[in-house]
Amino acid sequence: GMDRTKALLLASNHRFRPIAITALTTIIGMIPLTLSKSSDMGMNYNSFGLTLIGGMISGTLLTLLVVPVFYTLLDDAQLAVRNTLASVMHPQAKPSVVK
Repeated sequence: GMDRTKALLLASNHRFRPIAITALTTIIGMIPLTLSKSSDMGMNYNSFGLTLIGGMISGTLLTLLVVPVFYTLLDDAQLAVRNTLASVMHPQAKPSVVK
């Protein structure tokens, strides 16, 4: 029932903390693995730790920033297509407006 921008900001505000804390605990948990020396068998987990840390950072940024932006862009595109089709089908009708 509220306008889109307000709803996106409210949702981001509510979801930021749980997403950030989950990502930070995984990232901090991977630091010892990333900084460790090779094991007795010669296994080195530095690249695994760095890959996991990078994936968590990029996934968190995508979740918190990119997804809401693309949602807004796609919603605007849908509205533009709807208004274009409405103006072609019914030239005297008023176009829709974002709430």
